[in-house]
Amino acid sequence: MVSEKSKTSNFTGGSNFSGGKAYAATELDNQLKYKIKYSLKFNHTGNVKNTIDVNQTSLLTDKLILKPASCSFIGCIYDNDNSGQQYVNEVPIIVKFTPTTCTFKNQEISAPDISYHEIDSNGFTAPRPKQPELQCSSITGVATSNIHYHFESISATQGDILKNDLETQQGSAGEVGFELTNNNKAINFPSSEKFTLASRGSALLTNTVYPLNLQLRYARYGNKVFAGRVQSRVKVVVDYD
Repeated sequence: MVSEKSKTSNFTGGSNFSGGKAYAATELDNQLKYKIKYSLKFNHTGNVKNTIDVNQTSLLTDKLILKPASCSFIGCIYDNDNSGQQYVNEVPIIVKFTPTTCTFKNQEISAPDISYHEIDSNGFTAPRPKQPELQCSSITGVATSNIHYHFESISATQGDILKNDLETQQGSAGEVGFELTNNNKAINFPSSEKFTLASRGSALLTNTVYPLNLQLRYARYGNKVFAGRVQSRVKVVVDYD
């Protein structure tokens, strides 16, 4: 991180003899303007030097040094010659880290209707009306960590099958649930089964939307099957490392 000093022209020592405005040393912080240039580095190798704590005040290594202009002849007579002096201004900064975050809001998808006789033969299909989505936000424009997600069942399961929440209710299809795949991989619901969303340092703009690559099919898990409704629930959990 390198400080960049802004140009100033009106700071003079002593009084207003040279046409500039006079400032006391205690006023300089409010009058000087400077900016910080920084760059983000990824996959850094070697020793890390000059680290600072996040959300804590730290002083920049580089300092703002102001040297007064030479005094005028009249100023020197009144013992105002401070041209041999300098003001060293240490610049305090606070680094605030805002990590990339991704959220999965409640979303409802559906599978196409099938007949009773197609339960055992129906194939995987894309959800309707569209793929569920994760939404991510990053102030820095890059992913600040590796971002993964996994699926956790809310409904009861039997093997890889999400059971029907409406199983015993009137109008239910009974013992028929859903099987899911993501990126053509069967979802078994352990938390260790993760899917990568973004890698640390990869470009990621604020409000980026990531649609999943989900497919689903009806799946029988018992013999009590009827024409009716099927409903199951699953949770998408985002992990960072």
